[in-house]
Amino acid sequence: MRNSSGFTLIETMIALSLFGFVIVPIMQSAVQYLRYNTEAEWRTEALQVAQRKLEELREVDPTTLPSSGSQTSSMTAGTRSYSVVTAYCNNSSYCTTNSRHIKVTVSYKSKARASMETVYTALK
Repeated sequence: MRNSSGFTLIETMIALSLFGFVIVPIMQSAVQYLRYNTEAEWRTEALQVAQRKLEELREVDPTTLPSSGSQTSSMTAGTRSYSVVTAYCNNSSYCTTNSRHIKVTVSYKSKARASMETVYTALK
């Protein structure tokens, strides 16, 4: 009888099956992590875009801003282009002759990623 030091076909198949049972959940977790990471990146960039839009509006006299309606524009962050909707005076109790309620909603890939609201008023 010969002494063989190799693996049999059955041992190899069992080892590959066990490896498959271990690697599949790990790969699923890695894919899920990448998905969450990408979503977080889009949200972070959308928040930056919203903040930039509010900073732009801060330089404008509030009395010259519209007292109703909304405007849509496009802004970029990194290599992505985001859709920005600026709504004026959705909450009319905050809108007076000297102040405006502003809500900025930023979307990417047809999904709202960030939203910010504020009230601008003229300081005298």
